[in-house]
Amino acid sequence: MKAPQGKGSSTSLDRAGQFVLFLVFGPVLLILNVIVDSFWYFAHVYKMDLDKSSSSKAFSVDKELVEVHRWTYKKMLRYF
Repeated sequence: MKAPQGKGSSTSLDRAGQFVLFLVFGPVLLILNVIVDSFWYFAHVYKMDLDKSSSSKAFSVDKELVEVHRWTYKKMLRYF
């Protein structure tokens, strides 16, 4: 009888090797990802060159549309 050749047919040695690779590279990649994500989060949180609106519409959350200055909108378009 022939052994199945699908993805779930790994031997226990194959699965052990994948587990060791995960233990070695998984935490390293996770830590690098946390560092990069934290950097970009704080870089965007403390971005100071965006204009603030003085109207009451810009700060209310119950409205559907939020007012954004044209200058800030242009910066967003260049960024994205």
